[in-house]
Amino acid sequence: MELSVQAPTPPGAEATRRSVAKGLVLGALGVFSVALAGLGGGVEPFSSWFFVFAWWSYIFALDGLTYLRRGSSILLTRPRAFFLLLPWSTAFWLFFELINLRLENWYYVGLPEAPLSRYLGIFVSFATVLPGIFETADFIGTFGTKDRLRCKPEIWRVTARRRQVMTGIGVLFLVLPLVFPRYCYPLIWGATFFLLEPWLAQRNQTSIWSHLAEGRPGLPLRIFLAGAICGLCWETWNFWASAKWIYTVPFFEELKLFEMPVLGFLGFPPFALECYTFSRFLVALGWIPEWEPEMARRCVSRRRQHSWAIMAVLVSLPAILAVDQLLVRSTKANREDFSEVESFQLARVALMGERGVAWLSSIHVNTIAQLAAMDSNTVENELSRSGRGPGVAPRPAEIRYWLRSARQTQASLSN
Repeated sequence: MELSVQAPTPPGAEATRRSVAKGLVLGALGVFSVALAGLGGGVEPFSSWFFVFAWWSYIFALDGLTYLRRGSSILLTRPRAFFLLLPWSTAFWLFFELINLRLENWYYVGLPEAPLSRYLGIFVSFATVLPGIFETADFIGTFGTKDRLRCKPEIWRVTARRRQVMTGIGVLFLVLPLVFPRYCYPLIWGATFFLLEPWLAQRNQTSIWSHLAEGRPGLPLRIFLAGAICGLCWETWNFWASAKWIYTVPFFEELKLFEMPVLGFLGFPPFALECYTFSRFLVALGWIPEWEPEMARRCVSRRRQHSWAIMAVLVSLPAILAVDQLLVRSTKANREDFSEVESFQLARVALMGERGVAWLSSIHVNTIAQLAAMDSNTVENELSRSGRGPGVAPRPAEIRYWLRSARQTQASLSN
């Protein structure tokens, strides 16, 4: 494997990059403030795409702060690696979206009506997943704790037997959620990690396991903490956004913090680990450049990496269409689209939109009060027997969410 060492940055370039880093931080804070005000005032595009503005502001601000603290960052030091990571971020998250077609753990509501806007918004939103986690971990690393932490290497020693066991666990973690989605859905958040870590270890590639086997737990802990921080950001921003996702996780539909079931927050740290493992897999294949400043860079053809990035985009397109058709359950409700005020008010319950109103109207439920007075089994049976409407039929968990929202809205109106 051919390695190269990054040339030192000329003094003039260093000063320029520091100015750019300061501009990134100030600009990101400005955009976030405008987006927050636009969300509160219902101003487009900030209202529909607040999540996108919030995440990219967060990513750029952290990159600038990291550079100012350490003198290097992912975007400002290795911009090509940063941008080639984006299509793979989208492709990686779309893998879980496709799995979710079987799991039915979440769906999307309140998205823009224009299809092209939705497609582009989905791509740009999912492109934040990997850089968001890595920028967070990189910023945590500027505080220097990683160099002082040690663990016992012998506990994590790589052996053929352990690789086989981990691979077997990975296969189970991938298959069981598909076969028994109601009970085994949490396992999917470890499948990529257990499948790819043995592959990386066998080839002596950098990975979570290799760091632990060398007695250096700093990076795994940073990634783990970054997952927790990013998970909190994901759910906080999603809760306030007008275009958002709704969780319908079995057994945990009501006990939530923001929109996420409380125990669901435990899944973000291990998810961050598999994000890192997947990205190291891409580096090992030569499909993306090295993004970690402390690592030596592999000399791989730029044309080849660009071709793989294009492939990631092409693979993502049909998956985006599937998500849009099956998991986007409503678009933004506009007053002019409804002839009656009651229908518009009903459309805003649980952000069910025109689709939800159409399905409920087909069983003669036209107001919030009527919906709030019903039980889920009755609504489900009526819709199954005589319901008609656009898009996919409402799922039982979706119906239960409508009822809870209708009751909450009705209670607030009564008070």
